[in-house]
Amino acid sequence: HEYSEIFDGIIDIDEFCLNGEFTLLMNEMISNEVEEVCLRQDKNRYINRLIQHKEYMSNPQHPLDSITISSEGEYLITGATGAVGMSYAQYIVNSGARKILFMCRNYPNDSVMAQMNSFKEKGVKIELLLADVCNASEVEKVLANYKNIVGVIHGAGVLKDKMLRDLDWDEFEYVMNPKVKGTLNVLRAINLKNIDFFIMLSSITSVLGNIGQANYASANYFMNSLAHYMEQKGVHGYAVCWGPWQSGGMVNENNSVMKNLSASGIKSFDKDTALKLIGELFDNINSNITVLDIDWKKYEENTNSKNTKKLISKLV
Repeated sequence: HEYSEIFDGIIDIDEFCLNGEFTLLMNEMISNEVEEVCLRQDKNRYINRLIQHKEYMSNPQHPLDSITISSEGEYLITGATGAVGMSYAQYIVNSGARKILFMCRNYPNDSVMAQMNSFKEKGVKIELLLADVCNASEVEKVLANYKNIVGVIHGAGVLKDKMLRDLDWDEFEYVMNPKVKGTLNVLRAINLKNIDFFIMLSSITSVLGNIGQANYASANYFMNSLAHYMEQKGVHGYAVCWGPWQSGGMVNENNSVMKNLSASGIKSFDKDTALKLIGELFDNINSNITVLDIDWKKYEENTNSKNTKKLISKLV
């Protein structure tokens, strides 16, 4: 989005291309139908397109999972003080969870504590774990005594919006760490054999991009890719790329970002709608899913990116 004139795309190739079939690669590079992301595998060509979730579900070849909440297991939520993380907590409590571990860097504010106390009043055991998810030793230490974690919702994240030309590496890494180091630290500290789900709260920025958020888009894209990898390895990993929320979401707290999104046809979710959508996702979820309230026609009219127009072509 910021430097489209110097970025033509990504071509992922397999051993077939490496073993002498360079013609396929060259044809891809000089084609008039250049794609931002293209995969060449076993002589086949795969490209990115967004499709409606209901269309995905209608194909029997597409894997879908249904997540059941257990009253016996422990559920870990990182980035616990955010609106999205607390809404997931509300859903799993409503669905029968009886022990939730909230991991956050700092002590929660009064509003969050009040919501946690409301869970306690319903008979839910709440454990507050103070740790920096980016610090592997801290994560390992606070989780060492919890051997029955069956579900994780990884919602930790921060923002540091700047144009790419103005970003230094420390600012880039600051945003990357909770999503990259944080995700890996939690994965290494738990027993994956016990896991029913590992949900990573990603963002539409990783799918559609957004000017001034290259670091945030990259951080979330890592989780999207990791979810695909986990699926291939038989681990129940999911990346949910959320659109903006009306209150409490990180993107919603940035006025300039919200102004850009609104002008392009993207609206914010209210909490009740988001909670309903969380329930629908637990019933039918796949490794990568994008959830947003958007006028696709308006979005297409407001983007100058040919690649983005291709990506959303099945939705307009």
